[in-house]
Amino acid sequence: MHNLKIFEELRKNSADEIDIDARPLKEDGINLELIPAIKNVAYSKAAVVVHELPPDSKEETKYLFAQKSTTEKFREIFKEVDVHANADGKTLLVADKIVRMKKIMRDSQAELERKKKNMLAPEMILNYDKQQVTFDGELWNLNPPADEVRSDLKNLVEYVNGAEIFTGNATNFKRLYWKILLYMFASPFFARLRYFYNQLVPANSTGKAFPMYMILRGGKNGGKSSIVATGQKLMFDKILPTIPAKDITPVKMVGFKLTVKGCPILADDVTNNYLKFIKAIVKDDYFLINDKILDHGTFIFTSNDAEQVKQEISKRVVVFTIENHLNEDIATRRDAALKKLQNEIHNALYRTYMAKIFPAVEKLTDEIIYGGREN
Repeated sequence: MHNLKIFEELRKNSADEIDIDARPLKEDGINLELIPAIKNVAYSKAAVVVHELPPDSKEETKYLFAQKSTTEKFREIFKEVDVHANADGKTLLVADKIVRMKKIMRDSQAELERKKKNMLAPEMILNYDKQQVTFDGELWNLNPPADEVRSDLKNLVEYVNGAEIFTGNATNFKRLYWKILLYMFASPFFARLRYFYNQLVPANSTGKAFPMYMILRGGKNGGKSSIVATGQKLMFDKILPTIPAKDITPVKMVGFKLTVKGCPILADDVTNNYLKFIKAIVKDDYFLINDKILDHGTFIFTSNDAEQVKQEISKRVVVFTIENHLNEDIATRRDAALKKLQNEIHNALYRTYMAKIFPAVEKLTDEIIYGGREN
């Protein structure tokens, strides 16, 4: 009799016919009512008893109604709509609860989509075998017209020469521009180089040769963020979103390390309140190497506050101090001219650069792996 009772209840809550719309359950709950047990509640207005089994129950292996992940989802939704088991482990599900469940699932999915839309996740993927570059799903032409390359080069030189209107030593400032830009240009290759270099050196030495962080420190109106933005425009023909200072925490930065692919990303105007996290952020990179993530991005922090960077941080980070600045009135007038120049910059020069540097990176990788010996 016991087995017959189980069979009858299983038959009652099973579908008479297979409905493709009910498999799988959609995240927004739109087809929730096509689940046989839920259909009984929603359409016939009959109450359904849901039996909760203990986690280690052998019954669950005999009669599996849903994947464990789906079961957990329902368990959480039941809590939210105040559906709970009685002393006998039975849960009574009625029609008005289904309406609330669908709303919760719809709202939850909408929030997830909003977060995905706003997530900072640009992707530059390098195909080393074919020596190809894809940015946000678009395959680049690494052999652009020569006139476009010359135009980018002309605009780049004009931008660098703009250092002459800043206070201080213009020659040194221009040299600093080139260092920052070259770091950014080469940075998409760092993830792969770091991985192979790590095989040969102690773990705490990995960041010294191919650091995935840069700190630009200096006073206000020093052009720190504009240098990075211009470098991004030269690379991607667009200025990428920045990481807000409030997101400069070890936990949130792990997310950026996993979602940003191959791009140098700016974290702008980081104050002392968030600079205190830098040590934990720059030391927490070994999971990237252990998981063989060969396409992670790099991160550039700008700050007016970073007066001193400790040696345990600086050995893993490129640190530049910008002593030059613009007077307030000149800075205001320069903004419009800079915006115009950035609009005229595209990425033909950088695409040519990528075509030429691929073989150089391959050679460097071989030198790291084989110590300069022939394969």
